[in-house]
Amino acid sequence: LEKDGFTRLDYTVEAMQSTSSAAVVVDGFITDGVEQVNFHVSESVDETEAGATLEVGYVLAMEDRPLSVSFTSTLNIGETLTASLSASFVNGTNALTLNMSQDETGAVDGTVTWNGGVVMTVTGTGESEPVFLGPEGEALTAAEAQAIAEMFELVEEGLFFLLANLAFLGAGLT
Repeated sequence: LEKDGFTRLDYTVEAMQSTSSAAVVVDGFITDGVEQVNFHVSESVDETEAGATLEVGYVLAMEDRPLSVSFTSTLNIGETLTASLSASFVNGTNALTLNMSQDETGAVDGTVTWNGGVVMTVTGTGESEPVFLGPEGEALTAAEAQAIAEMFELVEEGLFFLLANLAFLGAGLT
């Protein structure tokens, strides 16, 4: 899409299908001529002997700035249900990553890392509330809980900035 003599929105869509799978991938960018947000979105479904696997993923990233968010979720459906989720947020030199999984019994297992080091683990079973612990399995101190909350606030600020730019750039398309 062009406006005022330059491309404001550009993307490609690729769709693939076979007898047992289908996928759609969208890659592109949106810009106001100064700021640019690049995006990648993918969705796929694969039929398996046990049922089906659904996968959704996306990446949003500011061009020429160390600010991005990525997310991948996988759901396996069959006689049992399993799921996994991976999300990462990069703001400058800081990176927060969340990896979670749920097995067929409903047990949850996950880690939160900050700049590559594990800062928190998450576990749970069935319908019980998840348990948040330190990297060595110890209870989080008030200071650690506060530090983790501050990490999420930093990520939230970066994500808000990224989405605000995306919305602002999109508003310029009309």
